[in-house]
Amino acid sequence: MDASIESLEAERKKISALLSSLHAERKTLSEALTDSELKKRIEGLNEEVNRMSKRVSTIEGGTELASKEEIQQASKNFDKYAKVWVDRKRKCMDAVEQIGEGMEKKTLVVMVRTLLWLAATLSVN
Repeated sequence: MDASIESLEAERKKISALLSSLHAERKTLSEALTDSELKKRIEGLNEEVNRMSKRVSTIEGGTELASKEEIQQASKNFDKYAKVWVDRKRKCMDAVEQIGEGMEKKTLVVMVRTLLWLAATLSVN
């Protein structure tokens, strides 16, 4: 009687282990993409590869991506904005230097104190 119980218990454990492995396999298969989903994914990736290949060939082919007029206009705009930035920077540095002269401190000390004050002010609000 005990031997038959033990053999049945061993068989139950084997079946239980088989069942759990089958559940795990089913879960893996249900999470996997179907054939139609895989085909759509492959088509999408192929389209992306074709699009990028065309882009690479355009870049490597030496084709002009911008006309000379567009390049000149961009250069003029850059020069204009760079000049304005340099002017603003010079004015700001002049103001900081004047404040430093009034405080009898170096420019760097004034800038550090200003940044510390600004950080403290922003963290309070």
